Amino acid sequence: MEDLRGRTFLRKKLKAYFICYGGSSILFLAALSGSLLFRGYRSSLDAEVKSLSDLNASFSKEQTTLKDLNSRLREITSVLPIAISDESSSKYLCAGLDTIKSTLPKAQLSIGNLESRGDEVVMPVTISGPLNDYTAFVQAISHLQDMRFPFFTVSALNMKAGQQEKGRGPVSYELRGIVRTPQVGGTGDGEHRCEEGT
Repeated sequence: MEDLRGRTFLRKKLKAYFICYGGSSILFLAALSGSLLFRGYRSSLDAEVKSLSDLNASFSKEQTTLKDLNSRLREITSVLPIAISDESSSKYLCAGLDTIKSTLPKAQLSIGNLESRGDEVVMPVTISGPLNDYTAFVQAISHLQDMRFPFFTVSALNMKAGQQEKGRGPVSYELRGIVRTPQVGGTGDGEHRCEEGT
């Protein structure tokens, strides 16, 4: 009987050990599975972080390039007229003549023929008139030379005083220059004449 009790006790003890070891094994396997899953998740997360970091660096580089391009585009468009590709060169030259007329309203204009010179179209211009205010005249010439599309270049300037019975008369000037613009559309040779208000 005592043998039977010993066996029962041993069986209960073995059963308790088995349950304890079985439970520990299950916990160990769960911890190991969790560790493997976490390791895979961590590797995936590291790859995503690296990918996002590379994307951010690429985005920053693209943004810098875009800012540089926008800056250059603003510089170019500040020089170009609004619709340069839609008009002929002769229209720009005529607009330049209008600017000359408005800058020197008492002047007389004499224009030469349109000529193509390389990638430019030029028009010789002779401007003459009375010189009443030297400072205003110099400012007007400076304004003309600062024109953009078309450009105005002074070739020669002659000034002469008229003669009167009692001494020197009024001073007059003759300014020769060239109005030029890049060749766009047609050269305008024979296509377009500058008219009032053009």
